[in-house]
Amino acid sequence: MKKNILTLAIILASSLLIAQTEISLQINHKLASDDFAFDQESENDLADSFDVTRLEYYVSQISITHDGGLVTDIEDTWILVDAGSTTLELLGDYDITTVESISFGIGVESDVNHLDPSSYIGTHPLSHQSPSMHWGWIAGYRFVAFEGNCGSSLNEMLQIHALGDNNYLEQSIDLDLSAANGEIIISLDADYAQALSGINISSGLINHGESNEAADLLENFQTLVFSASSAVLSVDELNSIDFAVYPNPAKANSRLFISDPSTIENMRLIDYTGKVINQWEVINGSVDLDNMETGIYILSIRTQSGAEISKKVIIE
Repeated sequence: MKKNILTLAIILASSLLIAQTEISLQINHKLASDDFAFDQESENDLADSFDVTRLEYYVSQISITHDGGLVTDIEDTWILVDAGSTTLELLGDYDITTVESISFGIGVESDVNHLDPSSYIGTHPLSHQSPSMHWGWIAGYRFVAFEGNCGSSLNEMLQIHALGDNNYLEQSIDLDLSAANGEIIISLDADYAQALSGINISSGLINHGESNEAADLLENFQTLVFSASSAVLSVDELNSIDFAVYPNPAKANSRLFISDPSTIENMRLIDYTGKVINQWEVINGSVDLDNMETGIYILSIRTQSGAEISKKVIIE
């Protein structure tokens, strides 16, 4: 009996040693090789010019393949992505040490797509939005709302609101990521010029629905838009990007110190709604956290080589 109790105690003690890794999803918004910006002229693969004035879409049914083929579903998670805002979503803490791929759908899965948005609290991504992302209880949600201008002089209207259960498509992106300092940030590039691949927008286009260009747009989101981030940190960069906050725990008016500012181009401080609170060019290795409210923030760091890394900052 004592031996069994000892064995059980050892098993319980071992289970407590299993490290939980904080998993986040970061989407880097792009237009071809450029960082995304509203009202920025770009071209699709047909050499049709366009700009974007609104681009929102849902990411859902996320699952992560990790540690030799294990699959973890990120349950009850829907992300409403706004290409005009930083997308860095905390997915949670999991027993994950290496990530081999991430799978997700664009839009809202059918068993949720026709529920009442009024049933969600106001901060939930599936609640009523302004501008609206919900078409009606029969059709469900807009999976993607893509709006802008097109034509040779950008004087034609471009609107594609894509929806429909038949157009809910899932995809998988191969990755090779390992936990560092208890976290893994899955960083994906999203090239929205590819969303219009093969779609003739030379004379303007309005399609609100489930077929033709709307369906083509969602297929492009499945096959062409997303890829593993092309900006990969070198070992030297990863080791050099370290920081400390004084005093600690951090308070409003604390100062954040960077170990090697020469590798960093700029930094942004982002709250967990994706709102950019502050941004700096790093000159002398430290920045002030002036008048910060208590909460959890993400420090998004862009290196001189164009790579990006994000770290969590807690203000108490």
